[in-house]
Amino acid sequence: MELQLEELEANASEDELAAEMAARSSAVSAFERKRPSKKPFPEHLPRERVVIAAPASCPCCGSGKLAKLGEDITETLEVIPRQWKVIQTVREKFSCRECEKITQPPAPFHVTPRGFAGPNLLAMILFEKFAQHQPLNRQSETLCPRGHRPQPVDTGRPGRGLCRGAEAAACAD
Repeated sequence: MELQLEELEANASEDELAAEMAARSSAVSAFERKRPSKKPFPEHLPRERVVIAAPASCPCCGSGKLAKLGEDITETLEVIPRQWKVIQTVREKFSCRECEKITQPPAPFHVTPRGFAGPNLLAMILFEKFAQHQPLNRQSETLCPRGHRPQPVDTGRPGRGLCRGAEAAACAD
């Protein structure tokens, strides 16, 4: 029994030495951000900036010493009868100087998860599709101004096609 215990201790020390050598020789790669999965909206569209109010004090410790770290911007495509605009919702990040916690307001509600189409745009697309019997590919052609090519519409799956119909409203330059 003691012999087995000595062998296990020797193996454990060998494993520890091997782990230390591996830790010294291996290099940690830097964090790389993923490219955004969706294309940005065209620059010629007017933008409306909505800033969500930041907290006045730290929700964790109650301290008023908050420092701004940055902001997250969510862009939503919205339509006002035949006028397009992009609503930028800004959520500012703050760090507490006392407890070092980061605080930020919650993200706004979107009708479709991770979607960018506003409720008015979705209502217009669904009305055209189901009340006016306009297929999504025809909607994408009529919603874009002349001289712009509509983005392709994926109508393969019913739920995905409706979300892509909103994407088709944003025209490629």
